[in-house]
Amino acid sequence: MIARDAAPQTRAVVAVWAVLAASVSLASLPGVDDLGLYYDEAFLAQQARDFVEPGREGLHAASVRYVELFGRPFAVRNAAYLGSLKSQLLIPVFWLAGADVVTLRTATLATALLALLLGMLWTARMFSPGVAMATGLLIASDPGFLYFGRFEWGPFTTNLLCRTAGLLLLTIAWQSAHARRRLLAAAGGGVALGLGVFSRADFAVILGAAALGAAIGHWRVLVWGLRERRGEIAVAAGGAVLASAPMWTAAASLLGAGGAIADRGGLGFRAGVWWNVLDGSQFLRLMQTGGLFEGARDVDAPGGVLGVAFLVALGVVGADLLASMRRDPVAARTDPRRWLWITTVLITLAMLALPGAVRAHHQLNGMPFVHIVIACAGAVLWRRGGTRAGAARWAAIALLLAVVGANARVVAATAAEIDATAGRGRWTRSLHALAADLEATPGAEAVSLDWGFHEPLLFLTDDVPLEEAIWAIPREFAAGRPWQHAGGSSTRYLAHDDPYDLFGLGPLILDFARAQPPGHVSIEPWASDDGEVAFYSIRILRPHRLRYTGRFTIE
Repeated sequence: MIARDAAPQTRAVVAVWAVLAASVSLASLPGVDDLGLYYDEAFLAQQARDFVEPGREGLHAASVRYVELFGRPFAVRNAAYLGSLKSQLLIPVFWLAGADVVTLRTATLATALLALLLGMLWTARMFSPGVAMATGLLIASDPGFLYFGRFEWGPFTTNLLCRTAGLLLLTIAWQSAHARRRLLAAAGGGVALGLGVFSRADFAVILGAAALGAAIGHWRVLVWGLRERRGEIAVAAGGAVLASAPMWTAAASLLGAGGAIADRGGLGFRAGVWWNVLDGSQFLRLMQTGGLFEGARDVDAPGGVLGVAFLVALGVVGADLLASMRRDPVAARTDPRRWLWITTVLITLAMLALPGAVRAHHQLNGMPFVHIVIACAGAVLWRRGGTRAGAARWAAIALLLAVVGANARVVAATAAEIDATAGRGRWTRSLHALAADLEATPGAEAVSLDWGFHEPLLFLTDDVPLEEAIWAIPREFAAGRPWQHAGGSSTRYLAHDDPYDLFGLGPLILDFARAQPPGHVSIEPWASDDGEVAFYSIRILRPHRLRYTGRFTIE
């Protein structure tokens, strides 16, 4: 698929990727399980484990959908806006290596590194090997890539893989001189992009921005393609529609999923998340707040300079594009940087405008485009330095080193936070200790009275009875019944107090438990390594029936 004269340059790009991948792996894998298991990680992983070890698939939220495959539950949808691609890809990994936290996070990192390789190969084809190598270094040093690429939610790595694989295959289809190779690559590229939409609905925004960028920047090339590449375009479109079909069939429920697409933060909030993702501090901020997204902007955290470099790079590349249009209008019409510049700006604006795009994985939809823009700006400065004094080349080197150096500072601060706490709040490793305690206690069961407990415990235990009451309570109330649970002295009711309480039940049951006579109830705090209490487990020390009608009572 690579032209003969391009093979040495391609080997150089792969060699640089191998060095980057080895460096990232050596730095990341030794402590891959230091951080507590997060709810979303476990939610996606457990559905893969359900296929490998059937029997607990009925314990998920009602949004999860399965089909039977080889007599086993095969997840196809996590929620109205979230397909099960990540869960499906984990099935062979868990089958071969076992379902545990180390395997999960190693597989997640491997997915991110594979996406990086494909992205670098695509960048080399579209721009130049030098731009590809610089892009690889920028991404591999980005704290967002390094941390969300291990401890992800979203799913970020799967979507990045779909983006880079789809772009590479479609570019091969466009550039290849062999008709059969073009059709095969077009089919693969369409399927990869369609799987991205299936994986998460907001992937469609990226496709829309890319298509609009091509229409604005290269309409003459598109007209030529519609005339000369009709078959490849049809095959790619068919593959995309087929692969994304499960998401489109859920379109009605997606539009009705108000919580999924509702405005959970204004434009200013989304802009803050975007900037903190760019400067690499978002993951550290979430570590400092224990997963309280709304408070992430209020903490003091070191940031990098990638955001500043991106804005500068937009100006440098934009100015060079305008100059090239004056120098050689014909060549400028096919310059791929026009598409890159327009598409990157459109994706950025779309993510800022999308009401529900308030998490890091939304703003990470700009990867790898943002990093390629910066690398292209460096290439502009390097080229100018070759015809004038070397100051421009020094500026290109300084730009790259400034971004990588500032990223390293944020990475070090984040690693220090994880070392000191092993995760606080919704990332606490105390859940791992609780899971071990539940497994060791005869007759133990756990009832989750807030978000953050159930899915991690489901993944960390084998057969402990678990109930996620936060979904059962509204169902019972809708049927006109109180929620109630019959338990014994080994039943653990799990709750957060402020500030981690999300559903409002934690302070109520804690007040209720503290009001009981001495010796009737046990309240155990579970703290992170720095001593901060993350959650409480409550035991009622006799057989009982706990009822909730808006307040808790015991029968």
